[in-house]
Amino acid sequence: MRTRGPNVCIVGDARVEYRIQGANVPTAGVPADAQSYSDLVTGTGVRQAVACSHLGAVTVLLCKTGEDALSGFVHSRLAKEHVRLGSHWRERGKRTSVHFVIEDGKGNSLISRFEGANAFFSSRDVFDSTNVVTVAKAVLVSLCIPMESASSAIRLAAGARRHVVLDSANSSVRLDPDLMKLVDVFFIRKDDVNLWAGSEAADRDSARIAAERLIWRGARAVVLDAGNDEKILLEDDRELHLPRYGQGGLRDPQVTDDLFSAALTVALAEGHSPSEAATFANAASSLASGPEFHQFPSRQAVLELLHRDGIDWESSSAA
Repeated sequence: MRTRGPNVCIVGDARVEYRIQGANVPTAGVPADAQSYSDLVTGTGVRQAVACSHLGAVTVLLCKTGEDALSGFVHSRLAKEHVRLGSHWRERGKRTSVHFVIEDGKGNSLISRFEGANAFFSSRDVFDSTNVVTVAKAVLVSLCIPMESASSAIRLAAGARRHVVLDSANSSVRLDPDLMKLVDVFFIRKDDVNLWAGSEAADRDSARIAAERLIWRGARAVVLDAGNDEKILLEDDRELHLPRYGQGGLRDPQVTDDLFSAALTVALAEGHSPSEAATFANAASSLASGPEFHQFPSRQAVLELLHRDGIDWESSSAA
């Protein structure tokens, strides 16, 4: 019986998001009444960390919050999800990152961003948590943080022979080509393929070409969106197609991609191969029903979906 999962470390961002919904989005000088209001602890790193915890991993998130009341809100909310924060997560004299989102339910929105402490995530912060990074079975680094800290986390994890997953995270930053060779699996989101591979990935053939270019540049395994609700994994001579499970579920790629990279990391930490891990991640990402933590899938739900597909995941575990 499974009692304790593998240690994983997430290196990413954290923020508080205020969401307001109304009949209309306000325009300059014309206020609009709100119908509902909510505040969320979120961010790519936060969602990935919570997803890993839900999937059974012992999870630590390396991130930066400010020296303010919102920092405590982030800490307490993550503690309820059994996610621990790394060393020195409060940035002295800074404020926690905040996003304000106003939506009308018809696809229109206004977003105002204050990056705050996230912008001050440094290499020193990573090295101060060396014991966290090096004890983890797998480390997930998302490029939603300064490149300095992302690069340091990759080097530190690879030097300790940990599994390293890199998530492009809709970022415009570019990675040092030498670092590519240290990454076990590079997950590239749909909007980032052209930036990283120099070509679009609209179908299987174009996705394969894009992935091959990154393999030639040193990536060990690449997962990217191939269009038509399908992802493709390329690893040496192996090619794996990952069609989306079913037609339902959440259609927000920001959230489902966070869950995909998180589940990929958990499976690698358990000792599975990249292709096996991608299969697990594909199932997990299809089960999200929304952006809030309680809408993320449990490990049991993922195992049941895999079982219906003829995969006995627990008996195949290499960990």
